[in-house]
Amino acid sequence: KRKSIACEACKKKRSKCNGDHPCDGCVQAGTECQVLEGLDRRRKVAMHKIERDLCTTRSLLHEIVVAFDGGTDADVERLISIARNDSSTD
Repeated sequence: KRKSIACEACKKKRSKCNGDHPCDGCVQAGTECQVLEGLDRRRKVAMHKIERDLCTTRSLLHEIVVAFDGGTDADVERLISIARNDSSTD
């Protein structure tokens, strides 16, 4: 099965990487097989977006709990509206 993270040599050659260490391509070419998972930009960007979204959701949830505990109906309605609008953009 092909792994989702290719080694640097396979990325450079734009060839499929089987994800083994060393991978078949590097063994055949006699090159060093390096996997730099931390530098995969797309995954890093996606993870930062997920973290931001989670932080925003936690904050909104906290505000909703506080509003239900002692806020006005207007506060609750405002927060529900924010939550609905935010979920419709996903």
